[in-house]
Amino acid sequence: MQRPLAMPAVACFLSLLLAACAAAPKGPAWSEDREYVLDALQQEELRGKRLQARLDAAEARLATMEARLTKIEGELKALSEEVGRLAAMRPPVPAPAKKRLLARIRRIEKEVHAAAAARPANSEAVRKAMHAALLELKSGRFEEAARRYRALLAKPLPARLRGEAWYWLGEALFALGRHTEARRAFRMAAVRFARHPKRPDAMLKYAILLREAGKETDARAMLASLAAEFPDTPAAARARELLAEARKPSP
Repeated sequence: MQRPLAMPAVACFLSLLLAACAAAPKGPAWSEDREYVLDALQQEELRGKRLQARLDAAEARLATMEARLTKIEGELKALSEEVGRLAAMRPPVPAPAKKRLLARIRRIEKEVHAAAAARPANSEAVRKAMHAALLELKSGRFEEAARRYRALLAKPLPARLRGEAWYWLGEALFALGRHTEARRAFRMAAVRFARHPKRPDAMLKYAILLREAGKETDARAMLASLAAEFPDTPAAARARELLAEARKPSP
């Protein structure tokens, strides 16, 4: 008796395998940008030394600010003592002179408060916090990365670091599928803070999410601005591709 042919069984097995592959769940939307994001993360690490140099410069500016604050506090103390001395004088100090002196004290107090509020966070602590948040993002712990970037943005960061933090917060939120929140974060990085190295990428991601939200005109305007302002960047090259696709007539 002849043995049955194996080809029908093989064909059946292959059919089942192809059906299983077709039914497999698709990955999250952010996976399409995985290579792009990983490349951006690598670029971010290469900027570490330059970031440290800028942080050192920020520390030097902080020292200058603290010296100015100390000087103002000394002036305020001297003026307060003068007010006390004048108050004890007989006859009483003329009202106009006392009024001018009090007005000057109030101005100095405002300067002291403004200087204290503008004092940047400790540069070493900021560097460590940015690095920790970046590690969370690279490890795929997007919720924790978002939490860390939000905590950083609650501090008085320099404008450049604030722009970068908004960008990476947008990446974390985008990976979580929270596209509306991500669009707002990318907008802050693209529009509000103009001087930081991630601005071209932020403009691209913002334009893509604008288009996703149905705001085609705004998306095209953002892509055109990106191509004009940063023509030699990978983000600008992608922007030109998207603009070219948008000009093609629909079938």
